[in-house]
Amino acid sequence: MTNRVINDFNNRFRVVRQRKVVNHKNIQFWPFLCADSGSNRLILSWYQYSSATSPEQSDIYISRMENHEEWKDPCRISGGISYNNAPCVIKLEDGRIAVYWHSWRSPGVCPFEGAGGMTYIWGALSKGKSLDQWFDPFLVFPDEEKQLYPSICRTFSGDFYLVYSKGYGEALGAAHSLDGINWVRVKDINGYKSINRPDIAIDKDGTIQVVFSAVEDKRRKVFLVKSEDAINWEGQELNLDVEEDLDRPKISIDSSGYYWIALQTDHWQPQTFSNTVELSDNRVVFRIESDKTAGNYNWAINAIQMENLESGSQKNYRFCGNEIAGIKDYVSVNPDCLYSIDKGFGLSRSVVSMKRMMGDEITSSFIYGDKPCEFIVNIQPGTYKTTITISPWLSGKMGTHISVNGTGIIQGTKMESYIIVGSLAPKARKWEFSKMDNGMDLERTRPSRIIDWRDNRRLMTWCYFSELEQGLALGDIATV
Repeated sequence: MTNRVINDFNNRFRVVRQRKVVNHKNIQFWPFLCADSGSNRLILSWYQYSSATSPEQSDIYISRMENHEEWKDPCRISGGISYNNAPCVIKLEDGRIAVYWHSWRSPGVCPFEGAGGMTYIWGALSKGKSLDQWFDPFLVFPDEEKQLYPSICRTFSGDFYLVYSKGYGEALGAAHSLDGINWVRVKDINGYKSINRPDIAIDKDGTIQVVFSAVEDKRRKVFLVKSEDAINWEGQELNLDVEEDLDRPKISIDSSGYYWIALQTDHWQPQTFSNTVELSDNRVVFRIESDKTAGNYNWAINAIQMENLESGSQKNYRFCGNEIAGIKDYVSVNPDCLYSIDKGFGLSRSVVSMKRMMGDEITSSFIYGDKPCEFIVNIQPGTYKTTITISPWLSGKMGTHISVNGTGIIQGTKMESYIIVGSLAPKARKWEFSKMDNGMDLERTRPSRIIDWRDNRRLMTWCYFSELEQGLALGDIATV
């Protein structure tokens, strides 16, 4: 059964952006929103880069809003030289707050490359209810590496379940706790390719619901599995009628018994562009720069292929870190490979490299920078086919512009992602999904769970990218 995604979001809901949590200098991602039961307090956690142009360090922050007023000054609950990501929040029996996230904790090691950059799930407990003071973070599963994207939920009987990605796409781990602090692992969820980014909800009958993304038929899709005992799982693909990759799903159940899923389309993938150019000089200069919009403060480039259409000769260059092994038919260009006439190729200045976990030998590695850079190659004049692979920096909108000997050939793309919201009424058998318009923003991604709020309203946070800034937004979703 295919679930249609229709453009009727504004006919079903009214969305009012009432609050922004904005930092013009740094980048804020992965908002987790929850309502503090028994009070008029909202809690918001996210991770934030140490700077807008460098991903080597990020930290977990938390803030609160009392009585729908203003967000309090955020408190940083992680620290040190590390890369912290994907927080989730839960209230414990004694009223304290627990936050869990994944982290690369090797000091000085970029999370995307280098030895010792394994990921672990960490947790932290507030010292009281104010969220201003926290105990030191602790390792949740110190005997297991490669843990990512934890998600936590409390049952109606008072115990807790935690799910997370493990093995970088091999399976989902699951654990049970009586107090939300001490965890016992239960059976993994597996049988899916490149499974990632789970989220969990539990209904009043104790049925555990987990959504996640996985690859099927060369596309990333969203799946939902259910279990009564966290051992035996029954699964289904949500089967939305969209051609884009889908990712970062969140699930929740409101007080009326409605199920909610928020997810996004995902264009955060490398793209390849081909052009035919006439080159009359003895060298070619590729100028690479960023347009600085939609959070893309850096340009990023993976590879350049050049084929002489007259002689058939070919030159292929792959941009990567110093420790990356070479691959057949490509010349490796590291961040400090500067141009010289004798060498015949190179960069106009030193830059920085990154290796992501996704992608193949070409698309997983790239170099990047916040200032323009040139890549120069000695050539024979002629007609060339250029094939260039570039990566997005933060949003699906490519901010990388490339010119060849002064003529622009890549001016970015317009493949912006957007959020999809789905609901399942009590006793209904089919989900209803609606596309959420990006409004005045260039892109909206990384939605939080949709939570109950007063007056039949539901709240959701997300990341927004505009021409001038990137930040977090709070949407007040009222049923029309």
